[in-house]
Amino acid sequence: MKKKKEEIIEDAKVEENAPKIDVPEYYTLRIGETLKDVANKFGLNEEELTKLNGEVIGTNQIRLK
Repeated sequence: MKKKKEEIIEDAKVEENAPKIDVPEYYTLRIGETLKDVANKFGLNEEELTKLNGEVIGTNQIRLK
């Protein structure tokens, strides 16, 4: 039996074709939404959001930039 050759996909090409998301300066969290959810939504780094906002308790507005 012959094995199929796996194709290698270049990551750089995938990022170039990704749609650009307009990142606002502030964002209002929805009920149950986490910094990780927001980071994924806007293509941001969760650690950077944590540095900008600290621990998010009792507020629903966070900084993204």
